Amino acid sequence: MSPSATLETSGTVLEAGGAASVPLTVRNDRNVVDEYRFRVVGPLARWTTVEPGVVSVYPGDSATVTVLFRPPRSWEVRAGNAPYGVQVMPTQHPQDSVVAEDVVDVQAFWETSAELVPRTSEGRGGGRHRVAVDNRGNTPVTVQLVPNDPEERLHMVLGAPTLTVQPGTVQSADLRVRPRHRIWRGTQTAHPFTVELRPDGGPGTMLTGTHRQDPILPGWSPKIVKWLVVLGVVALLVLGAFVVTGALRDLVARITPCIQGAVVGRFEACQRLVGADPPQEQGGAGQDQDGTGQDQGGGDQGGGGEEGELEEISLELTVDAEPGEFGQDVREVEQDGTVFTSVVLRTSSGDEGVFLLSIRGTPITEPLSISLIQDGEQEFSLGQQGIATNAGQEIQLDLRCDSADDELLSLTDSCEVTAELQGVAPQG
Repeated sequence: MSPSATLETSGTVLEAGGAASVPLTVRNDRNVVDEYRFRVVGPLARWTTVEPGVVSVYPGDSATVTVLFRPPRSWEVRAGNAPYGVQVMPTQHPQDSVVAEDVVDVQAFWETSAELVPRTSEGRGGGRHRVAVDNRGNTPVTVQLVPNDPEERLHMVLGAPTLTVQPGTVQSADLRVRPRHRIWRGTQTAHPFTVELRPDGGPGTMLTGTHRQDPILPGWSPKIVKWLVVLGVVALLVLGAFVVTGALRDLVARITPCIQGAVVGRFEACQRLVGADPPQEQGGAGQDQDGTGQDQGGGDQGGGGEEGELEEISLELTVDAEPGEFGQDVREVEQDGTVFTSVVLRTSSGDEGVFLLSIRGTPITEPLSISLIQDGEQEFSLGQQGIATNAGQEIQLDLRCDSADDELLSLTDSCEVTAELQGVAPQG
């Protein structure tokens, strides 16, 4: 005959990290003294004991033991109803064991922490961060992420503005920051920002970060420009005594692109100037071959007026393409005589793709494979002479967005590329 076992308390409420006890009464319905042992089963079994662990009960009599719950305050002890059972096993007849069952209501607690990785980014085109949320509580938590730029100098894009984090796990969201305005020259500028975490349970968290924006031109570029100007003036003074007016105008035309390129940090024109042949006469009043100094060539062939001054220009095209698709943007050239010397590509996702620049049907670059790298910027030269255009011509940017890594695409789900063509054009 089996013993009878009764739990005296039902529906016990248990605080996380707390303790609770339930009396268990065992009755011996046999006609001999019997000894009973106990074993707890269920999700709380490893944190539950029965005291005392062994009792002897006379025939027709009963004994009461205590079932004691001591679970830790941990994500392992999940919130909600936790069923349990206490198996009562007679020592003499273990096959006659019985089980008393009930449920413990484990209360929820919230413990959420977060981290911004890295805390500081730097670059000319923006930076990437990751917001990691760690749920150490015993119930799922939904966290809303709210980025904020108090000085309103950054574009901030979150890959996932809301995260649902299970107990004992970590979820993260990508954060892209990009300056609203460029710094052409000067010193590095710090832009502070914050990300507020608003969980649906428990207190919120505020993370702070900084993006350090680098200038487009290095700090030493003004000094280089000054030295180039000084060298140019010296060259004009020295050579002015030995060359005719036409050759002087040619020299000015050679030096001007060097100075213009140095202003934007490009020195190809200066290198060509150093390696070029000395300026030649353009016909007209030159020195004769026998050294008499008599004019052998007639009037001045140079003519044509003064060379116009050049100014820096840029033309920006932006394409946003879905993975596996093509995107396109077209812009019109505004001035005759515009020469583009380089193109700077800026990206906002970590993908692979191919881009092509053309003047409406006529390619001006070969198809170039680009890796949309972490710092988001790559620069390509358009040859030593650059690309000459006229007003009304259309510059076209084509982008093919290849298949991308799922984790990186979680930021924008597309490839976004900005191509800035840099060059010079006649003033006015």
